[in-house]
Amino acid sequence: MNIRTLIDSPRKAGSLWFYLGLVPIVCVILDQLAKWEILKFFHANYETKLEHCAVPKARYVNHELSGLMDFTLSCNYGISWGLLGGASEFKRWGLAAFAIIVSLGLVWLLVKTKDRLTSLSFALILGGSIGNVIDRVRYGAVVDFIDFSSLKFNFIFNPADIFITMGVIGMLISVFFGAEAREAKAAKAAKKAAKK
Repeated sequence: MNIRTLIDSPRKAGSLWFYLGLVPIVCVILDQLAKWEILKFFHANYETKLEHCAVPKARYVNHELSGLMDFTLSCNYGISWGLLGGASEFKRWGLAAFAIIVSLGLVWLLVKTKDRLTSLSFALILGGSIGNVIDRVRYGAVVDFIDFSSLKFNFIFNPADIFITMGVIGMLISVFFGAEAREAKAAKAAKKAAKK
């Protein structure tokens, strides 16, 4: 199946459970399992607490893996890309509430969406968003640990961020190629109408 098929084909009737249920649930499970395993790894090897990110201003802990990637246990008290950093209870619950509202908006958009790629994109974003909300409610911060700073990519992220990024890329592809497909259909219909 290619991208054009995903964009052009409508979501099958009765498949909403897949996009609204299965995809987000799998994303959340994978994200939370990875974060739990990394917290256990740092607890066993660096004597950090399992609730490391529940501590305000928790320290960064680095574990070198290779020249490409490291594990760096980092707690993001703000939003993406380290914006609004600093720990506070008001910010913790405010950002959690905001993320829940965004998630509900994603559910509404997903229900209204009709093509498969856009549905899958919203489902990935929803799953990633829920994964990070769980962290924020549980610890007060999002657990980040994937570190490519040796490749000059200076942001530490987690599986939920990967799902969100994949979803955003899918949305961009859907918007760009979907618009192209709509223009081609309109041109074809105009040409057909002109022949009559």
